[in-house]
Amino acid sequence: MKKVALALGLSILLSMLCGLEIPFFIDWAANNKINHYPRRETKKTDWSEKYRIAFGIDSLSVHNTQLDLRLKTQDMFTEKEVILDRLRVTFRTQNSDIELSSQKIGYGFGYLPNKLDITSADYEAYLYQELVFNGMMLWHHSGILTFGLGLGGNVANQSVVRGAVALDSQIRELHYGFAFRPIGITQDSHWNQPVVAGGLESYLSWKALDYRSDMVMGYITEYSQPIDRYEYFTAHQLDFRATPRSKIALFGSYSQQAYYPTNKTALLASYQYRSRNWTLMPILEYHDVEGDELLKSKLRLEYEFVKGIVLGTDFSREWTSGDMVTDSFGINTKAYYEF
Repeated sequence: MKKVALALGLSILLSMLCGLEIPFFIDWAANNKINHYPRRETKKTDWSEKYRIAFGIDSLSVHNTQLDLRLKTQDMFTEKEVILDRLRVTFRTQNSDIELSSQKIGYGFGYLPNKLDITSADYEAYLYQELVFNGMMLWHHSGILTFGLGLGGNVANQSVVRGAVALDSQIRELHYGFAFRPIGITQDSHWNQPVVAGGLESYLSWKALDYRSDMVMGYITEYSQPIDRYEYFTAHQLDFRATPRSKIALFGSYSQQAYYPTNKTALLASYQYRSRNWTLMPILEYHDVEGDELLKSKLRLEYEFVKGIVLGTDFSREWTSGDMVTDSFGINTKAYYEF
């Protein structure tokens, strides 16, 4: 917590000296859950908890420069460590940007698994080839097209080369776009061998429908074991706003990689109904990890006291291939505040 106080103190001092209005934010999420295993003979219940606190500066613009800073806590057994989640400084010109950053990159972000459950490993994470990029990115904008090229790296993956070609357009009520994002890594986190990957991202919004997808192929350039050189990942999500108060979301993903788990499939469906400050959300999940299946049903009820402050409860049941059943009751708290 000393690091948190120091960072906030320095930011406040900077704002006073420069006469700037710094857009600070604090983002809190927590889950406290009791699990019951009716088919166990011993230790039929246990308790789990998960907390995530993030804070920083959201899009501070001074002349042609923009700053984004996000710090977050990471569980370290008996205490929490504050780590840098994202630092991005962008210098803008008329048609080009120079971006200096330390941030996570990868493929498959912004889907249901990324924001549904704080206890999930996919929460706020890229679903494929996630890594930290410390480096520089050059962007050029030409009409509806954007081009990007970057060079950086990190200690684990050594050098990283990024590229991007994106198109974004709107015709009346139809908003659509495509982006091809290749990446080259000197050594991946598992095989310590060079990897080249290319991903095609697409999105479409029309009236009450929103659709987005990622399709990625990776190639392991060298290897010392008889493994498949190719990896595949794909994710798709369709949102339908049935009424002004309700929304249906369908998500599916599949990945095939050269190490365990070699095959993963995930299917999620949710229905969200909001009435004033109340939100009701039944969720159904199916996961298949190399033939080990899991089916999960969940009912979530949330109440928003004021804007950004939410208290909720979860009731869920899981069934697995090993005939294991788990019943869970959890309490969720979320808070987002800007000042």
